[in-house]
Amino acid sequence: MSLNMDFFEQIAIEKGCDIAFPVKEHFLIQVIQQLVSRFYSAEGELIFGGGTSLVCAYDELTKRFSEDADFRFVPRPRSTANVRKTLMDIAHSLKGFDLIEEPAPESNKIEFRFVDTENIVQKHSSLRPYIKLEVFFTNNLFYEPQVKEISSFYDKLSGTNSGFKLKCVSLEDTTIDKISSFVWRILSTDTERSQYCPADMRHLHDLFFLASKIDIDRTFKSNMISVFDSDMKQRMQNQYPFDICVRDVIDLLHRNKQFKSDYEQYVANMSYAKNADRLSFEDACRSFEELTSKI
Repeated sequence: MSLNMDFFEQIAIEKGCDIAFPVKEHFLIQVIQQLVSRFYSAEGELIFGGGTSLVCAYDELTKRFSEDADFRFVPRPRSTANVRKTLMDIAHSLKGFDLIEEPAPESNKIEFRFVDTENIVQKHSSLRPYIKLEVFFTNNLFYEPQVKEISSFYDKLSGTNSGFKLKCVSLEDTTIDKISSFVWRILSTDTERSQYCPADMRHLHDLFFLASKIDIDRTFKSNMISVFDSDMKQRMQNQYPFDICVRDVIDLLHRNKQFKSDYEQYVANMSYAKNADRLSFEDACRSFEELTSKI
């Protein structure tokens, strides 16, 4: 594939980042477009979600780089064998990309790891040395997916915007997923089997921007509690009430200084907002407290 590296340099200067970031973002979008355009299943459909969708499908809502692609396969079929085979066949034959290892046989998802065949994607200490794409099998989407157009920063600058459209997880469902995931992961740090990693601070960061985009009505509250209770039972083997868990998380965020350090390092590495506009840990925590108090 013919690329003008000067465009990537220009994007890096504009975003105030290393060139590795827009290069990887472009190749991630290439993988997404190839996978979705070639995939078909009578059992359900792929819905694009996660942090990457907030940037490239929802008009750069969070202004941060997101190096992975998350998809939901909805509805979750009784047997995922046919879907997995179709996805595997596509993954092994993407133009310009090699699947570097066979996905682990997990029950609720399939994870693909790709490298570009021309070795253009550059290594960087804040980025994985491969392109990761995950497909989660689920029935937990409560809101209608939104059809959005996606393209990379490179496509926009070079004028080669493909106008590629796909269904994306709603902002409401994304908010529910991020609140629940953030809460149980933070709570897990007080257990013997912590499932927290510094990159989980992306949820705290993103929720600030999502908070003003959603309507927290009775339906949202009911859906939020349903997902949270299920996650807590599965991940933490308990079902403490949502409000008590949130109170404990807020206390941990203020008491454990490592969370602030992790957050600031994550934002410094992944945000492309101008320094003066970068979201502080204090503002993110304040927004999280206000958002969860409404549920």
